[in-house]
Amino acid sequence: MKDLFDRVNQYGMLKVPLSLWGIVAFQARHWLLILAAVIGMRRSPDTARLLGSEGVPFLHLALEVPVLLIVYAAVNRDPGGDRFARWVWRYAREIITLTATLNLAWIAWYFAGIPRWKAMPDNLVLLGGLFDLMIVVAVWKSEYYKQMFAEFPEPKASAPEDES
Repeated sequence: MKDLFDRVNQYGMLKVPLSLWGIVAFQARHWLLILAAVIGMRRSPDTARLLGSEGVPFLHLALEVPVLLIVYAAVNRDPGGDRFARWVWRYAREIITLTATLNLAWIAWYFAGIPRWKAMPDNLVLLGGLFDLMIVVAVWKSEYYKQMFAEFPEPKASAPEDES
């Protein structure tokens, strides 16, 4: 019984598990890289080398925007949450799948354009694609995720007007 109450928030909805934050962090990995580089540049300008020779990976950032919407919806998952947050939360599994598909499309495009295989970073890129596939399977197979993404607290009821 205690385990059940540990999984429910103050609104009676399933809590967002740590694994979802891990999924978001992995699928938004280039945003985290940019954040680390920006924070690090305050201490040492050499930290900008984290971005590589091509600079800011705008294509990667654009491909990862959909999963960042889930962060917005998770933070606004309370009775005061707006309609957009409710919509995003309802379709979060599809958004995670979309982000994984976009990442896999980028991986295919990357491998189509390389002249020869290099063990590093190509194995790491393939591993990232495998993780994306595992994330999609886990999110769609898990009953917890299915139930959690179906729940969003009811909006606050408006106070009735005093008719005097």
